[in-house]
Amino acid sequence: VMATSRSIPVVDFQQLSPWPGEDVSLADSPTVQELHTAFSTVGFVLLTNHGIGRNLIDSAFEVARTFFTRPLTEKEKYSRIDSSDSTGYVCLEKKRVDPSRPNDLKESYDITLVRSERLPDAEVPRFRAVVTELYEACMRLSLAILEAMGQALKLKDPHYFAKAHAAMGEGDKYNMTTLRLLHYPPLPPDSQIKPGQLRCGEH
Repeated sequence: VMATSRSIPVVDFQQLSPWPGEDVSLADSPTVQELHTAFSTVGFVLLTNHGIGRNLIDSAFEVARTFFTRPLTEKEKYSRIDSSDSTGYVCLEKKRVDPSRPNDLKESYDITLVRSERLPDAEVPRFRAVVTELYEACMRLSLAILEAMGQALKLKDPHYFAKAHAAMGEGDKYNMTTLRLLHYPPLPPDSQIKPGQLRCGEH
C-alpha cells in the first residue's frame, strides 16, 4: 500500500522476497510498479516484509554495541586503510559527508569484503558471523530491488542493474557496496563542537 505523496511511500515487499528467479517476469506486478513510483517521485521507500529477520537485526546492533564500547586503542587496531579492502574501523571526526563542514561526530565500522581479515574476532567473537549474515541478507534484498527496477523500467536486459552489482561483498576492486555500522557516542557537556559540525552531514 502506497502512503500519501507527502510522505515516504511504504511498500510491502513480501511478494518479491525472496526474488522468484530470473525467468519470472514481474514488470506488471503491483509491487514492482509501487517501487517504480516511489523511486521516480519521492526518491525513497520504506520496505515492509523485506525478509531480514528481527533477530538478525538485533544481533547486529548487539555486536556493534559491543565493539564500539571497547577502548579506542583496541578499535584502532582494525582501522580502515586505503587498499582493495576498505573494511575497518573509522574513528570519531575522521570522515565527513559534506566537505563544507567539519568532520562528522560519529564512528563507524565499514564492511566491503565479507571475508576480510580486518574484523575484530578476538574482541567480539560473534562479530564476523553476524555481520556476514547481515551483509548477505542485505545483498539478496538489494539484488531483488535492482531486479525489480530493471523490470519496471522495461530494460532491454532487465537483469542489467543486478548483474552490475553481482560482486557485492568482494571488496573495493570489484564493487564498493558497503555495510556500515554507525555509532553516535554521547558527547560530554564540555565538548568543543565546531561551528556547523553535525553527527552526519546531509547526503
